[in-house]
Amino acid sequence: MKLLLITLLSFITLSAQTLQTPQFNAELFERAKKENKIIVMDLEAVWCHWCHVMDQTTYQDKKVLALLEKHFIFVKVDHDARPDLAQRYREYGWPATIFFNGDGQEIVKRTGYIAPNQMANLLNAIVKDPSPEEESKEVQNFTQKSSLTKELTQILQKRHDDYYDSKLGGLKSSQKYLEIDAIEYAMNQALHGDKAQSQRAKKTLDAAIGLIDPVWGGAYQYSTHGDWEHAHYEKIMRTQTRYIKTYALAAKQFNEPKYLEASKKVASYMFRFLQSPEGAFYVSQDADLEQGTKAHDYFTYNNEKRLSLGIPRIDKHLYASSQGGMIEGLIYLYEASKNEKYLNEALRAINWTFSKRLVRGGGFSHDKDTSILYLDDNIKMGKALLALYRSTGEARWLIQAVQLGKFIEKKFKAPKAGILTATDNGTPIKPVRQLDENIQSARFMNLLAHYSGKERYKKFAQHIMKYLTTETVSLRRITEAGILLADYELNNDPLHLTVNGDFSKAETKALKEVALKNASWYSRIDLIDLNQAPSYNQDITYPKTNKPTAFICTQSQCSYPLFTAKEFQEIIEKFN
Repeated sequence: MKLLLITLLSFITLSAQTLQTPQFNAELFERAKKENKIIVMDLEAVWCHWCHVMDQTTYQDKKVLALLEKHFIFVKVDHDARPDLAQRYREYGWPATIFFNGDGQEIVKRTGYIAPNQMANLLNAIVKDPSPEEESKEVQNFTQKSSLTKELTQILQKRHDDYYDSKLGGLKSSQKYLEIDAIEYAMNQALHGDKAQSQRAKKTLDAAIGLIDPVWGGAYQYSTHGDWEHAHYEKIMRTQTRYIKTYALAAKQFNEPKYLEASKKVASYMFRFLQSPEGAFYVSQDADLEQGTKAHDYFTYNNEKRLSLGIPRIDKHLYASSQGGMIEGLIYLYEASKNEKYLNEALRAINWTFSKRLVRGGGFSHDKDTSILYLDDNIKMGKALLALYRSTGEARWLIQAVQLGKFIEKKFKAPKAGILTATDNGTPIKPVRQLDENIQSARFMNLLAHYSGKERYKKFAQHIMKYLTTETVSLRRITEAGILLADYELNNDPLHLTVNGDFSKAETKALKEVALKNASWYSRIDLIDLNQAPSYNQDITYPKTNKPTAFICTQSQCSYPLFTAKEFQEIIEKFN
C-alpha cells in the first residue's frame, strides 16, 4: 500500500510531487520515538467529500504545515486499503484524525472535517501537552454465557422498537440509510408472523428506495437532515451489496415486484460502472465530480448530460471483501429472479478471487499484499461460498467453506471471547474485536456448523457470542438488532430444505425452484442426487425413492417425502 507523506515543501509550493513514505508499520513508530515526534494519521475515504475539502484547505494551510513539519509525522491512510484501521475507527466516520505517540498510545481522536485554524490550535495544544485525552480501554472481562440473558434480550428488543422512525421509516437518526441488522431482524420477525415488524420492514424498504440513483442505479450511502431526501452521493461497495441482497430477499418474502426491480437496478449499476473486464468488482465511486466541490446539480442530470461532463472517480482496487459481498448478493438476486446471468456473474467473480486472492491454508488476502490478513475478507468470502453451495448444490463450495472456517479460527480467534479484525500488523496498534464483524462471524460459523455437521464451528460461534453477550458490548450502541439475530440463530436450527434427484429432469428442477424461492436469511438448503453420491453432511438418513423428492426439517421434526412442487411449497408454508 502506498501512503503519502505530506511535507512542508510539497504543500507550500503546491507541487504535484509526492514523496515516498514509510508504510504504516513498526518502522514508522520506531522513527517517531527516535525523532521524538507525534504520528498524525489522516484516515480517509477516497470517495469522501469532506476528506477532499480537508486536503484542499487544512493541509494546504502554512501554519498547519509548519507545525506538522516541526513536530509531527503525517501519514495519510485509505481506510478501504486497511480494514484493520477502518474497523477500529469506523464509528468516528471519515475523515478520522488520530494522533499516536511512538509507543502506539492514542493521544487525540477527532472525527470529520477540521478547519485550518482549528487544526493549528489542536497541533499546538498537543505539542504543549502530549498526554492522552482519554484512556482507550478494550473490554477484558467477558461473560461465560454464549446466549443473551432474558434481561438483555428485553433491553435490545425495546431499543429496536424505540429507535424506529414510524413516520419516515429507518432509525431515528440524523442520517437515514439501510441499517442492515435492523431491517434483517424486522424481516425475520415478520417471517414468523409479526405483523408490526412486517409493516416496519416494508416502510423502511419503501423509503430506502429513494436513495437509489434514478438515472444510473446504484445506491447512495445515506441521506442527512433526518430524512431520505438529502443524499450524499458516494456509492460504496458495502451499500451496493446490502441493497442487492436485502431487496432480493424482500421481493421473495413479501412477493413485491418493486423490491426485485430495486435489487436489479443496483446490480445493473455495478455491472456498468464497478465491474472489471475480468469480472471482479471495484470498491467505490466518488461523491464529487470535481473533488472538494459538491455535485448536487450533477446528480440531477440525465445520462447524456452526466456523461458529457465526465463521471466521478472510481476506485479500481480489487479487494476480496468486495468480491465476497457481491457474490453473495448476486446469488440472492439469482434465486429471486431465476435469471442465470446473476449466477454466472457470481461465478466469474469467485473464479477471479480464487486465482488472485487465495492464500495458503484456504483463506483470502485483501489485495496482493499477504503480510496482513483481514477478517472482513474471509467472512464475506465464507458467506459467498455457502451461498454458492446453496444455489448450485456443488459440494466443492461447501468443502472450500469448511477449509476457510478452519483458517479463520486459526488466524483470527481472540483469547477468552470474540474474534479479531486482522492478523498482527507489526505495529503497537493491535487488532481489536469489532462489534459488526463479531456479529457476522458468529452467524457465519453457526450456519457453517449446520451445513457441515462439524461441532467445532458451533463451539467457535459460541466463543464469539461470549463477547457479544457481555453487557458492556451488547449495550454499547443505542440499538443493535444484529446481536438479537445472532442469539436467535445460535439457539434455533435453520429451516432445512433438501431436494434429491436428477437435476437435469424437470420435476427435480421444479422442486429446486421452490427450495431457492424459500431461501431466507437463515436457512440450510441441500441439493443432492443420492443416486450419484452421498451428501456432505449425513446428519439425516433419507429414505430411498425412485423419483425426485423433497424434504423439510425444522428443529423438532421432518416432513414425509414430497414429490411435487405444489405440495413442497404448501408444506413449507405450514412449517413456517
